[in-house]
Amino acid sequence: MLSLFAARVLPRAHASTASRAAFLSVSKAREHVVARTFLTTASVSAPAAKTSESEGEEKPKKVRRTSAEVKASKTAKAKERARDLAAKEKAKLRAAKEKEKEKARQQVLKEKEKARKEAQAEKEKRLLEDPEARFKLPLKKVNVKKDELPPKQPRGAYNIYIKESFEKLMKEPSKFPSNEVFLKSANAFSQRWKTLSDEERQVYLDVEKQEKEAYRKAAKEWYKNTDPRVIRALVAQKHKLPLKPAEFKRPHSPYMMFTKAQWHKVEAPDGLSPSEAMIHRGKQIAELWRQVPEEEKRRLSEEYTKQFQEYRQRMAAQQAGHKA
Repeated sequence: MLSLFAARVLPRAHASTASRAAFLSVSKAREHVVARTFLTTASVSAPAAKTSESEGEEKPKKVRRTSAEVKASKTAKAKERARDLAAKEKAKLRAAKEKEKEKARQQVLKEKEKARKEAQAEKEKRLLEDPEARFKLPLKKVNVKKDELPPKQPRGAYNIYIKESFEKLMKEPSKFPSNEVFLKSANAFSQRWKTLSDEERQVYLDVEKQEKEAYRKAAKEWYKNTDPRVIRALVAQKHKLPLKPAEFKRPHSPYMMFTKAQWHKVEAPDGLSPSEAMIHRGKQIAELWRQVPEEEKRRLSEEYTKQFQEYRQRMAAQQAGHKA
C-alpha cells in the first residue's frame, strides 16, 4: 500500500513543482524582453547606441587651425567690435544733435511768444492812449466804453409795480433774506396786480408813459452824440439798441418806399399762411411797380439820391465831431 502511494503520488507532486518553476523562469524572461524593447531611458538605450557607434564608422578628428587662421579670426572679431562701437558712437552723436535742435526750436518758440505778448501789450497801450486806434480792430472786438452804451429800456407798468412792492418788502430785513418768503411774496404781488382797480393801475401806467417818453428823448440824444462807428460796433456785438429816430435812419430806396406805401393797400386772399400772404403781396407790388411811369420812377430816384446825400453828410459831420 505504501509502495503504491509512493509510486503514484510522489512523482506527480514532483512534476507539478518542476512545472511551476519552469513557468516562473519563462515569465521573468518575458518581462526582461519587454523592458529591453519599450524602455528608452539612457540606462537602456545609451549602451546600445555606444555599441553601434563603436561598431560603425570612427568619429571625425578635430581639425587644428593654423596660427594664421587664428590671427585672422581674432582680427575679424576686433573689426566687428570696432564697427559696433562706431555705430553706437554715431547714434549717440545723432541723438545729441537732435536734442540740441529741439532745444533751439523751443528757444525760438519762447522768443516768438515773448515778442507776441510784448506786441499785444504795446497794442493795448496804444489803444488806451489813442481813442481812434480801437476802431482799427474788427467791429466785434471794438472796446465800447460804459458811457457809450445806449440808454436802458423803459419799464412796463407791471415791472414798476413789482419793484415798488419789493422796495416796501426790503424795509423788513427780518423777512426778506428768506428765499421762501421772497417767492411767496412774488406770487402774492402777482396775484394782487390782477385784482388792482383801474384807478390804482392807472398810477403805474402813467409812470410807464413818462419813462417811455424820457427813453425816446434819451435815445435821440444818444444817437445824436454817439460816434456812428460805436453804433456799428454795438450792432455787430448784438447789443439791443433803441429805435432810430427818423433823422438818423438811412433813407429807403425808391422801390422800398413804393413797397412801404402799397403794402397795406394790396389785399391777400383768405386761407393763405402769413408767409404765403407776404409772397403774394410782394408779387402784386412788383407788378404795380412795373406799371409806374418812368418819369415817376426818375422823380423817386432823384428824391432818394438827395435824401441819401443829406444822410451821409449828417453822419460824416457827426463822426468828424467825435474825432475832434
